[in-house]
Amino acid sequence: MNKPFEPFPTLETERLLIRRIEQYDSEDIFSMRSHPMMHLFTDTLPDTLSIQASNYISRIHKGFSEQIFFFWGIELKSIKKLIGTVCIWSLDELANSGELGYGLHPDFQRKGYMQEALIPVIHFGLDTMNLKVLEAYTEINNLRSIHLLEKLNFHREKIIIEKGQNKHQDFHMAVYSISR
Repeated sequence: MNKPFEPFPTLETERLLIRRIEQYDSEDIFSMRSHPMMHLFTDTLPDTLSIQASNYISRIHKGFSEQIFFFWGIELKSIKKLIGTVCIWSLDELANSGELGYGLHPDFQRKGYMQEALIPVIHFGLDTMNLKVLEAYTEINNLRSIHLLEKLNFHREKIIIEKGQNKHQDFHMAVYSISR
């Protein structure tokens, strides 16, 4: 596994700039993290204070500097605003694998932005990082996410049950993967 951490990798598509998240993005991050729909299929709770977004960005920077994960903001170039996030995390050097995570503000869903963002991130993981496998976990009721992963040639490997810590419920997670 290659870990090309310096300089921070910026990726670009026709409509999107996939870039490092900065503290000046905290308003956009708070808008995403405080929206209830962003937490529908996860064991996370909405942020209630803007300082939570700033702290989240600080944790992202710390994780990157410790070479634990890559975490990008998805900026819509036409409005210069972050509309989502995407990450490669849970890096496993022994298995030469990582996990893909992503989220898009509901106001920008169903416009093809996430597919557009994931294509270069998947290539980055498999080609630049030289990962053998990228996995993605999604709740089985999150049909849009499942459809997106299948459209991007991910294959369902299994379903696991994760116990929720915040919402005190079980999450039935479909595990998808794509390999080189």
